Amino acid sequence: MRKLTASGRLLSIELGRAFAGRPMMVALAGGAAIVALHMTKIVPLSQEGADTLARFGPKPTYSPPSLYQNWLGYDMSGAASLLFLFLMPLLACLPYGTSLFDDRRRGYDINVVSRVSRTQFYLAKAAAVFAAGGVAVVFPLAIDLVATASFLPAIRPEVTNYGIPETGMWSALFFAHPLIYVLSYIAVNFLWGGTIAMLAMLAGYVVHNRIVVVTAPLIVLWIVAFGFASTPEGWAAKYSPMDLVNPHQVAIGISFGALAIEWLIVTGLAVGFLAMRARRDEAL
Repeated sequence: MRKLTASGRLLSIELGRAFAGRPMMVALAGGAAIVALHMTKIVPLSQEGADTLARFGPKPTYSPPSLYQNWLGYDMSGAASLLFLFLMPLLACLPYGTSLFDDRRRGYDINVVSRVSRTQFYLAKAAAVFAAGGVAVVFPLAIDLVATASFLPAIRPEVTNYGIPETGMWSALFFAHPLIYVLSYIAVNFLWGGTIAMLAMLAGYVVHNRIVVVTAPLIVLWIVAFGFASTPEGWAAKYSPMDLVNPHQVAIGISFGALAIEWLIVTGLAVGFLAMRARRDEAL
């Protein structure tokens, strides 16, 4: 069996710390609690739909509650969905976002960089932070999708019953292949969840309180979201990361190009800052 390189071993260690730690368990438990809260709406809704069909029979004018209209990522009428969207940055940062801050404070990084370069250490750290943040965000979305599918039928969406405009991102995909649309948006949430978790790494260089480090991305992103929404007619809302990750596409004019470019810019800036810090700290 081929032995791992020093970088590979370091990445394996960091991933183990990220996914086996108590903060990840807390994040997953929080996501599961949100799903459980959402199920308190879905189960009665399923029974209500079944009762209506049993009483009046199928009618062309009646569309029963469906999976794609009510899963956690799309349903913006319930407390669970709104809570998930609001806490999404915190779920991303909680598992491993403060790890670099913690390691530098405790001197763990000094022990590691005595055997590998600081650049290798920061890259492994960033990869683990990204992966943990992405998983923590998509966990409740994926679990809720399966749970909601157990109670509600996967009826193909109709333009008259759904809020996504025809000009919205992937709108044709949503109405033709809704499951692919849902899975694509879960992937978007994974990518943004990973990037948001990396922002907590950057926050550790600006603030010196662990609680502030883990909550800083949530505070900043929602300030940006409210600021963009306050522009005339809310024209800038479509560029807010908190609107870009929302499968319901509440903001008008969201495009894949803008989403991809913004994610690449934010991720690139985060990686660039960490690379700069690695070189600077290496010289100390």
